Amino acid sequence: MKRKLAAISIAAATAGLALTGCSSDSASAFKCAPEGSASKAVKVSGKRGETQTVKIDGDLKISEQQVTVVDKGDGEQIKSAEGSNYNINAFLYKADGSELLSNPGLAIDFGSASLPEWIKNVAGCVTDSGRAVSVLPVGDIFADPKSAGFTDLQATDPIIAVIDFQGASKAAPGELADDKLLPQAKGEAKELPEGFPTVEVAESGEPTITFPEGLAQPTELTKAQLVVGDGEEVKDGDRVYVHYKGVIWRTGEEFDSSWSRGTAANFTTDGVIEGFRYALVGEKVGSRVVVAVPADAGYGAEQLQAQGHQGDDVMLFVLDILGTVHPE
Repeated sequence: MKRKLAAISIAAATAGLALTGCSSDSASAFKCAPEGSASKAVKVSGKRGETQTVKIDGDLKISEQQVTVVDKGDGEQIKSAEGSNYNINAFLYKADGSELLSNPGLAIDFGSASLPEWIKNVAGCVTDSGRAVSVLPVGDIFADPKSAGFTDLQATDPIIAVIDFQGASKAAPGELADDKLLPQAKGEAKELPEGFPTVEVAESGEPTITFPEGLAQPTELTKAQLVVGDGEEVKDGDRVYVHYKGVIWRTGEEFDSSWSRGTAANFTTDGVIEGFRYALVGEKVGSRVVVAVPADAGYGAEQLQAQGHQGDDVMLFVLDILGTVHPE
């Protein structure tokens, strides 16, 4: 989940986009990081909001973040007041221009206390319809790149970020207090259909996932219910609270788990990988859902390989839906 770029969150690096930083209650513009030879060396072509072609014409050695404006845009100034929500597409590339991670479709509150400094340093350079290229140490995004799955990168290594701003968005859904959440799934129990692994659940609700020998991994998004809840239905754009465990189908290895961290995760369904969105939207609070997520609906082959898995590995998640908040 995006821990990052949680819930898968890109999950992994995606939630990671909004987990550190400081806030401002004013509506003033952010400061723009200076341009430098490294950011000017990155040439980007392609439609805004879509994966681009990135070419490098120079040396990307840096000691601090640099930003070059590709298109300032003719939109509004990006505000830092609470509730100033903007849609962005954030694409991260290795310093040689090969794609490392893409995180399209994020909706971020630019007045949030969790807004990262590196995003602020780009927001001050463009309008809410602009595009900018930033070259910065990967440690500015991920404090420990190896724990985020980027085993071949040191914190001081440069990474390329191409940020497309896509205008203002509606306010993000509110939050639920802990006492408003279910502790685990609650509802009518069901048997998993043929083709799914075995899932046993402890009294606490934490699942154990076992793959019978020879069980073929699916090639498409596939989900089933272990428990059918009777709470509110999860809508697209909701903030959803879940307990989840994720394992690699081929090996059974756990790679992410809110149970292991001891606290439920929450995120909006429009800010996570396709597989999580598919698993949650349309389900009801109280449900326990099992979903198989191929690479093209999850992190992508390259990110899986960066985390030490195979590019065609399938992720298997068991998710308990504990609560949901609809957008206003």
